[in-house]
This record gives sequence, C-alpha cells and structure tokens, in this order.
Amino acid sequence: MTVWTPDWKLTVAGVDYTDIAISDITHESGRDDIYTQPNPSYLQISLVALSGQTLPFDINDSLSLQVKDSSAAYVNLFGGDITDITVEVAQTGQIATVISYTILAMGALVKLAKEIYNDTISQDEDGNQIETLLESVLLGSWNDVPSATTWSGYDATVQWQYAENQGLGEIDTPGLYTMENRAAEPDTIYNIASQIANSAFGYLYEDNEGNIGYADADHRQTYLLANGYVDLDANHALGQGLSTIVRSADLRNDIYINYGNNFGSQETATSASSIALYGYKAESINSVIHSAVDAQEVADRYIAQRAFPLPAFQSYPENRTIWQPLPITAGQLQTTQLWSRMAHRQSAHLDHLLTPQQKT
Repeated sequence: MTVWTPDWKLTVAGVDYTDIAISDITHESGRDDIYTQPNPSYLQISLVALSGQTLPFDINDSLSLQVKDSSAAYVNLFGGDITDITVEVAQTGQIATVISYTILAMGALVKLAKEIYNDTISQDEDGNQIETLLESVLLGSWNDVPSATTWSGYDATVQWQYAENQGLGEIDTPGLYTMENRAAEPDTIYNIASQIANSAFGYLYEDNEGNIGYADADHRQTYLLANGYVDLDANHALGQGLSTIVRSADLRNDIYINYGNNFGSQETATSASSIALYGYKAESINSVIHSAVDAQEVADRYIAQRAFPLPAFQSYPENRTIWQPLPITAGQLQTTQLWSRMAHRQSAHLDHLLTPQQKT
C-alpha cells in the first residue's frame, strides 16, 4: 500500500488558504486521565509562504483545520482562535524569499479560564447549572452586536438566543444530580464548572469545531444503549502496538463525600474486600451535591468504579496507508493528539469506552 498523503483545508477568519504549504502540525486535546477535567485544546501549525506573500493573520482570528478522509470528504480536526503568531524569513535570495509562519490557536475551553463569574447560581441539576455558566460567556447578547447589524443578515434557521453563539456545544440537560446553590463569589468559570462536573461524575469537552460541551454521568451509557459498541478495524488501527495500562494510583476503597452547605455533611462508602487485597486507599472529596441520597449514590459509584483495578486503553497505532475519522462522537475520546511533518499521525487514549458497565 502507498502511504496516505493528507489533503488539508485551513480556514482563518472565514478565508480558505489553499496556496500555502503546511509543513508541521501539533495538536492535543482532552484529559490527562479519566478522573480529571480536560485541558484546553491547542493547535500549533507551521505554514510556508513559498511566494513570500504576507498573510493577514491576526490575534483572535478564528481558525479551523480540516482534512479529507478516504471518501474525499473534509472532516473537522480543530476549531479555535489564534493566540500567537511568529513570522520568520526562512530563506531569501536573488530569486525568491520564503516566509514561514508559526501559528498557535487555542480551543474554546481556554475562554473559561479567563472569565470571572460573580453571580449567583440557583439550586439545580448539574447539566442545567453548567448550561447557565457557559451561556454567560459563550452566548453574546444583542447589545454585543455592532449597531449596523440587522436580524435579516442572520441565517433563517438560527434561533434568537443562539444568534451570537461563540462556542456553546451540546449540553446534557438537566443532568443527573441536584447541585447546591452558589453565592456570588468571584471565581473563574472553568473552576466553577469543573467543580460541578466533578461532583456529578460529568465532564466538559471540546468538539472538533471548537464548541464546549458537557456530558453527564450517564452520557456514555446512553450512547452505548442507542448505538452499541464501536468497532475499530484495520482502517483505523493496526494490532501491533495496542496497549492498556492498570495503575495502583487509580484504586480507591474508602470514599468520603463532603457535601451540602460549606461541605458540612458527609456520606461514605467502603469496600472491605478491596482493602483486604490492595491495602487501605482512601479519598475525601468536597462536592457541591445537595442531597444525602445523591451524595451516597456518588460515593457508591466511586467504589464500584475504583475499588478494583481496571485496564484502560493507553494507545493505539494508526494505519498510515488510509485515514478515516474514528467513528466516535465528541466527548467519548479521552485524549487526542495529532502530529504531522508532511504526513499524518493520530493517536488516542481511550478510557473505559469498551466496558459498558463503567460509566465515567
């Protein structure tokens, strides 16, 4: 077989650039492990202007990267905003000058770490609270729109409340667990959203168009019941190099959930059989869950998932002769990484996706 050569499509500020060469790509998104919230995704891309032309890139310009799959259809790989631009004269001489651009773009999650929320949050389910938080920063109001803009200029299918959507994706609402109300205490939206998500066994994620979504604790189980298992064949991965990992550091067999007003109440769950086999491994967790029933369910769920070691996918080797997007929707992939130097490589760390009884 011949090595697959990628056909990229780069779009910056709504303009497609097809007359420049992409020499290098580094992309990473997702979580370091399944027990933490994800880091903001980023894309670093090196471009070569062979004709020495000046490219009108600017900070905060939107950037998206697509690539053709084996059916010749473009597939989104990344969406975000430019944060850094480096311009370098790579080669110069009597005949021509070659200009190199190195662009760093960040995904939508980075916005949450830079926005302070200083309002109250009413007692509600986790998905509803997350939606309230994200709408405060990702949905612009009509007052944010330039005065010359009229409603007639918008797509006819756009709803009023989402007309100025700046990255709000799919949110699982209402959620599964009732969260405490929150007083008007200033903190970043990322910290507040992470605390709600961690308390409810949910997780934030960025999709491949740069939108922020929230998956509740039953998101994967719901997807599995509706769609079944995901089959990865030789078009996606090669057998050699598949690996899993089991870690002692992931074990927990005595859980304390501190919940309610100022974390003043507590529920516990313990696995005596795990303690007997692996020794005592406890954790005390501050949660914004409201009720004792929900707190006990979360404590029991921790024990069900972490009292005994479970293998997790660590990596898979891709098939470089053909490329198809993984048949996995956003929010199911723990971490994705992409490197390219005039070639394409994609690796992913899949967590407990293939074990339906595990709902992380």
